[in-house]
Amino acid sequence: MRPSRLGAEDKWVWTLNNSGAYSTKSGYYEAVKQQNQEGEQHGIIQGNQQNRLHNFNWNKHIWSVKTAPKIQVFLWKIIQDALPLGMALQRRGILSHPVTCARCGAPESADHLFLHCRFARQVWDNIPLTRTIDIGTNSTFDQCLAASHDLVCLPPTGVSGNIFSWVCWCIWTARNLLVFEDRTLDAKDISCTSIKLAREWQEAQAHKPLPAHNLGGNNSHIRELTSMTVSTLFTDAAWKAQDRTAGCGWIIHNPQERETTSGTSTELCVASPLMAEALAVREALLHAKALHLSNICLKSDNQVLVKALNSKQHPVELYGINLDIENLSSSFCSISFVHVSRNLNSAADALAKSAMKHIMFMCCGNCNHISVCFFSRRSASGGFNSLVPSDILVLGLIAVSRCVWLRRLAAGNRSSSGGSGQSPPPQVAAANKGLKKKVLQSLPKLTFSPESPSSEKFAECAICLTEFTAGDELRVLPQCGHGFHLSCIDTWLGSHSSCPSCRQILVVARCHKCGGLPGSSSSGSEPEIVIRIKQGEDDPNSSLP
Repeated sequence: MRPSRLGAEDKWVWTLNNSGAYSTKSGYYEAVKQQNQEGEQHGIIQGNQQNRLHNFNWNKHIWSVKTAPKIQVFLWKIIQDALPLGMALQRRGILSHPVTCARCGAPESADHLFLHCRFARQVWDNIPLTRTIDIGTNSTFDQCLAASHDLVCLPPTGVSGNIFSWVCWCIWTARNLLVFEDRTLDAKDISCTSIKLAREWQEAQAHKPLPAHNLGGNNSHIRELTSMTVSTLFTDAAWKAQDRTAGCGWIIHNPQERETTSGTSTELCVASPLMAEALAVREALLHAKALHLSNICLKSDNQVLVKALNSKQHPVELYGINLDIENLSSSFCSISFVHVSRNLNSAADALAKSAMKHIMFMCCGNCNHISVCFFSRRSASGGFNSLVPSDILVLGLIAVSRCVWLRRLAAGNRSSSGGSGQSPPPQVAAANKGLKKKVLQSLPKLTFSPESPSSEKFAECAICLTEFTAGDELRVLPQCGHGFHLSCIDTWLGSHSSCPSCRQILVVARCHKCGGLPGSSSSGSEPEIVIRIKQGEDDPNSSLP
């Protein structure tokens, strides 16, 4: 359900009816449904009759039968085994001894009284039917009732409706006369009485001509509007079941200013196509109100919605939306809701589908209402006075793409600067890629000896966590003095340009004399190594030989 956006008053509704009004029928069905669910939860199986009636069509075989309402209730009691017959009274514990049939002495049940009793068979044989009722030994009342819907009385009885229910009613009344008043009726009299009652009830149902159901409202009111300047408003909606989104489109023809205005919008959390159509009508009326139109003829291709708006009997799911439409309708001097065929509403349908395919979502501050409206005006000459929706869409997509690109660029700068808000110098970024092989081989190295005075500074390799032993070949970083196994540090410096222990970043500079990198000298002299230290606030131009 969608609440009202214009402050409509709340109302108690019965959600089991589309109209929102409570009815005994809907309450009964809901009670039966809950009872069946409770029975399934507790594992209750109510005998063979419950299993037999599981697929029985109550609406078709009882409540839709063209007969008197009291006869319908009577049939329902027979199926539910609710008539006060002998076997039913004994089963309920009302009688201690079984009550037999008053005519033949057999156990009195519904199947026996209406079908298998010798007297009941005589009654059925006297009814002039197109075909005889197939009453077998194992036939049940519900089976015969389901097969009786196509039984037709032959002329000149004058009965065109269902005769089965009236025969059963007359058999029941004859049984009561025999039991309580000791009056016996003949089988032919009961047959004639059932045909007479069926014909009398049929004649009492006068065939009144049904009023023409006008989905478009009051025709006289529309004829009065023809003399005025009426703006025609076409609305339609497209609904996507997967994500429950809807696209709305509308077109307003204003004959006074000779222009056409169109608009589109999208809605989230739309429960059904009917709700989408109602939202399209509401958005279109809001647009028409903004244009200060006075006379509106709204046309939609949804019959259910137009009927609900004209009758003011709103379905439960449309209650809030339709109240908003009623509130907006009071803003116009005259308004009418008319149903049109789908081929006459193709333009609005195209707008609604385009809103679903090509839409730029803009949040309106509310999580379940996201809408975008594109408006365009077209003069009578065919020229547009402003941008069309496709132009606005292209401009919007360009703006969004540029915004996303700038945000990604800013995020990349922040991550590369380590969160300090400043971009690292180019030489540091280059140094983080590792040292070249020539530069790596030019770094000083030594052979570890425990007796050497410098061995006190070296205890173990911070990379492999192994203590240095005599004869190990080490490489010492000149700026921090940390030493490592030759193979360990060479592997590390192949992909990093920092010390594994103190993380000082080395920036290798070119030689001041020859301009080459360390290790690139072709002479036999020891190459000159210049390593710049980048840490803290030290001068980046300072160097260590």
